[in-house]
Amino acid sequence: MRDLNFEGRVFILGNQAADLDSSVSAFSLAALLEALNPGLTTLPLIQGEIDDLRLKPEIPALFNRARIEIKNRNFLNGESPLPSDPQIILVDHNKPDIPGLEHSVKAVIDHHRDEGFFKDLPLRIIRKTGSCATLVAELWEQSGLEIPRVQRLILLAAVAVDTGCLNPEWGKTTQEDKEIYQFLSYRLGNDDLSFIRSLSDIKQDLSHLNQRDQLRRDFKDFSPGQFRAGISSVPMTVNEFFSPDFFNPAECGEFMERNCPDLLIVMHSAAEPFQRQLSFYASRKGLKGQSSPAALMMKTLESLGGFTARPSPAAGWQSFNQQDPKRSRKVLAPLLKDRFEQLMSGNSAGTKTNKRGKP
Repeated sequence: MRDLNFEGRVFILGNQAADLDSSVSAFSLAALLEALNPGLTTLPLIQGEIDDLRLKPEIPALFNRARIEIKNRNFLNGESPLPSDPQIILVDHNKPDIPGLEHSVKAVIDHHRDEGFFKDLPLRIIRKTGSCATLVAELWEQSGLEIPRVQRLILLAAVAVDTGCLNPEWGKTTQEDKEIYQFLSYRLGNDDLSFIRSLSDIKQDLSHLNQRDQLRRDFKDFSPGQFRAGISSVPMTVNEFFSPDFFNPAECGEFMERNCPDLLIVMHSAAEPFQRQLSFYASRKGLKGQSSPAALMMKTLESLGGFTARPSPAAGWQSFNQQDPKRSRKVLAPLLKDRFEQLMSGNSAGTKTNKRGKP
């Protein structure tokens, strides 16, 4: 396959969330490229620290079953910088999370909204599917190679976890996901298939995590314009997250000060019955010429529609029920950011300084 021809050393970089889909996509694409290009050296990279794997138990559970070792060198953080002028392939994102990589990106494989970068690359696959692993699995299928059991296992697991085993209520499954699910299931034994079905339960067992861990576990930068904002997904309802024995305002404030002092959005979810909720805490002071993040966020939700306010769970916080549970973060986050920035650009009122607020 011409577009998969690489030489030398290639780094395959997953996204900022460093979730199962991102990790599997990086490791499986690395295996495919080495199988197609003798002499090529690849290094799949997960953003973060190796200790962060305890935040996502489904990742070590799957990789241990597949007997794939995740080492320190597979993590990209401030202490493990990339070499100068690297060859990088982005998987599970198409806009670099890390500044300064723009000239090093040689290929992109992603299932999120197309941000319009790297349009001249020979290998640029950006298509809406429930899982990025679906797109990587299609490359395996098109390669003509026999897909090893290990690759079938990890790719199918990523598709299953990201789509709820093709659950239509999640609103994420595409026809491509369905077809690749059947393709990957072929030749996997019942034990493997049973393990894959258990991964969702393993992923949801987060009783060992505290509030800070939950916020860090699936956090992404959301910064619109000059505001510093972030969005976290937690598998907890509003009532669970803000319960007195879990929620700590001081620790939440420290998390915001470090990562997103202007605005923190928390997307909540519950499995049975499946539902989504949203909470946010925002500074009430704006940049010069801008309304405050709190005011802009309220206007953003009002203009998008589909949110019903519920009683405030904690001082300074606003919470809402989502009327459409199929609006996952992958769908909702870009809509929120676009509308927020549109409101910012059309707003000339605001204060002269930006003082950070804390929960």
